[in-house]
Amino acid sequence: NQVPFNIAEPLFGRDVSFYIFSLPILKALSSILLGVLVMTGFLVGAIYILSGNLSVSGFRFSFSNRTRNHLVILAVLFLLVRAASYLIDISELLLSPGGAMFGAGYTDVYVRLLALRVSMIVAVLLALALIIRWRYQRKLIVGLLGAWIISGLLLGGIVPTLVQNWIVEPN
Repeated sequence: NQVPFNIAEPLFGRDVSFYIFSLPILKALSSILLGVLVMTGFLVGAIYILSGNLSVSGFRFSFSNRTRNHLVILAVLFLLVRAASYLIDISELLLSPGGAMFGAGYTDVYVRLLALRVSMIVAVLLALALIIRWRYQRKLIVGLLGAWIISGLLLGGIVPTLVQNWIVEPN
């Protein structure tokens, strides 16, 4: 029975009731889904290894088409849920406790927002690449995976810290 407050926040233009009623539920659901998918992935991988359907030697994996399809489906689901959780993280920027005051600061609006959007787009592209399964384009999938990790580390961690310490705090 969510009732709109008829007060829009300035950054995204959403009604404030979204942040009070919907956002906590969406955050909890995405956390639960991510946890279930990670645990399922580990359990399925362990079962496939123990049953002999998946063998690992160095960095080479060998498995049947059915095993690969199952693992790809789990990976795609994980990436899509993670992309959706990036959307939730974008909404949570308005509730940021960092900085001199509560709410989205300069670093949140100009750096973290970009980082979350880039990470979300790369996660969706990686999921699409896995769905299409460019078998002979493994470099593309590895490149997208590397871009996803680097965008998370660089844009999500290092650059915001540098901007906060070298641009925001001195001012």
